[in-house]
Amino acid sequence: MSAPAPAEQQPWELWYWPGIKGRGEYVRLVFEEAGVPYKDMGQSAGFAGIMEFVWKGGNAGFPIRAPPAVRRGDFTLSGTPVVMAYLGRQFGLMPADPEAAAHVEQLLAVVTDGVGEGRLAFHPKDHYASHKTQVAESVPYIKQYGEQRLPKVGSGVRGSCVIYFVLFIPFPTCRCASALSLCPALSNLAFPLNHMSLFWPGACCLAPGSSSWSPGKSCYLAYWEEVLSKNPTRSGFLVGADISVADLAVYQFMAAAQQHYRQWYDAVEAPAAKAHQARIAARPRLAAYLASDRCLPWDGDSMM
Repeated sequence: MSAPAPAEQQPWELWYWPGIKGRGEYVRLVFEEAGVPYKDMGQSAGFAGIMEFVWKGGNAGFPIRAPPAVRRGDFTLSGTPVVMAYLGRQFGLMPADPEAAAHVEQLLAVVTDGVGEGRLAFHPKDHYASHKTQVAESVPYIKQYGEQRLPKVGSGVRGSCVIYFVLFIPFPTCRCASALSLCPALSNLAFPLNHMSLFWPGACCLAPGSSSWSPGKSCYLAYWEEVLSKNPTRSGFLVGADISVADLAVYQFMAAAQQHYRQWYDAVEAPAAKAHQARIAARPRLAAYLASDRCLPWDGDSMM
């Protein structure tokens, strides 16, 4: 019997649910851009096979909490941004400079936040149930994400925003109108509500006299615009002079936003971010992949 091939000669495996892009698509794009062969195990093992590998003892390597995961030989790794960063280093899609690499990882984390928020808008009543069971309940949340979290700075703003007071509140679901009710003492503050900025993770602020939110730099398309404009190399990539896994992640975020939040995506003026999306999609290996049968369809909801 011949000895098993060394790990570096064994093929990479991607373990993710069959039939949809999902978070697995972020990892697929790394393999595709790098031109590294891989086995998409969901397409051969099926749903039951992924369940068996992840949760029912099929994985003999380091424990996996949830897909997507990759395996080569005895090595296993899960967590979308972690996998992307690791493979980026393996395949030359991560800057050699440690500070630039840290910025790439920062962008991967921002994409993870954005996808998580975008997904939950489709699942407001039960985060773990199908969108089909909560379609009506999701409508205002989908609209809210499209209007408040995607926009570029200055889009959809009614009036100017004057900030007199900043209050940090550790409640991820609070809004200005409801936040004061969390603490009656706040109602005694001398500053009128419509001149307050209540900052929560990814804050936006109210315009004076308006109930609409003014998008700030924390809105995702605005952030991609800022990062692209401040890259001193003017390369058209997000970090440094060359493509990195951050470019692939932001591309996929943009494509998902276009798919699932189209009316708001189309309404936003974000020329640098949208041009970046088009450039990444046109790269030869990615263009071939996106036009192939291997490129799976979008799910019906959830930024997937």
